[in-house]
Amino acid sequence: MRKPAFKTFLFLAMVGFIGAIDAAGLGRLTLNSTLGQPFRAEIDLVAVKVEERLFLDAHLASRDTFRLAHVDYSPSLSAFKTSVETRANGQPYIKVISAQPVAEPLLNMLIELNWPSGRVLREYAVLLPMAEAHANETSAARSASPSSDRPPSTPVAASGHAPMDRVERLPGKQLPEKTKERRAQEGASDSTLSAKENTVYGPVKQGDTLGGIVKHIAIPPGLSFNQMLVALQRANRDAFLGNNIHQLKAGPILRIPDVMEIKAVSRMEADKEVNTQTMEWNRGRPLDATGAPTAELKAAERVLQEVVREGDIQQ
Repeated sequence: MRKPAFKTFLFLAMVGFIGAIDAAGLGRLTLNSTLGQPFRAEIDLVAVKVEERLFLDAHLASRDTFRLAHVDYSPSLSAFKTSVETRANGQPYIKVISAQPVAEPLLNMLIELNWPSGRVLREYAVLLPMAEAHANETSAARSASPSSDRPPSTPVAASGHAPMDRVERLPGKQLPEKTKERRAQEGASDSTLSAKENTVYGPVKQGDTLGGIVKHIAIPPGLSFNQMLVALQRANRDAFLGNNIHQLKAGPILRIPDVMEIKAVSRMEADKEVNTQTMEWNRGRPLDATGAPTAELKAAERVLQEVVREGDIQQ
């Protein structure tokens, strides 16, 4: 019965915004590494009071929090380290690094910031670019792409708060068990699906991500991860909220596109599409079942202030 408790947490967090107007917040993430390199990123801290800086503590959220937020926890995150640092201009920020190279092109991170009077959570969808593509990008492209060394600059509200955080996915309608399905077995790293006609995956479970599902698909030679992502989304448009790859519903059976469908999406088109959708996701615009921002979340302050007991997220 932890899910209802978490929904209560989200609701209480929303109604608690009025008392959190002056709270510290998590701003944009700047990526300084590419696929196959040790992870390096910086996260801006906003609205931090001078007297609170010595007491700031930032880290990746616990696996329980990831689970309750329905965010996919990548095993590579266990090797990530975070620390609160200070820039030359005196502004604090969070440094996120890993000692080992990262082989996953798409990561979802749930960052937690604590200080004596509060706690903030924010999810970041991080798209790691290929090293070659990264080297060939222009400065303008880098500033516009969330997957380059300078992810999109999310406009900061006049009050200085970071965008509203996502901590819950809306579940989709569960399909009958008699529906024909084919799912990769959980925990089997060698379990793969092929991009062949009439191949399906599902039903999608709560907490599944499109990137995680693509890892179970044998991508045809010469085609990229992003081409597979976009082709899979286009083959299953009704399975996503707001037509966004990061808003996969629970319940649908996904049809795996065949090779010709994947090839129909050029590498450049796929990279641009994934970057655009990731930028939209990182802007923090929570969507309802119709794909429109919810009235409650549009009206809420752009900070997620935790107002529940620690016991509500224990295993």
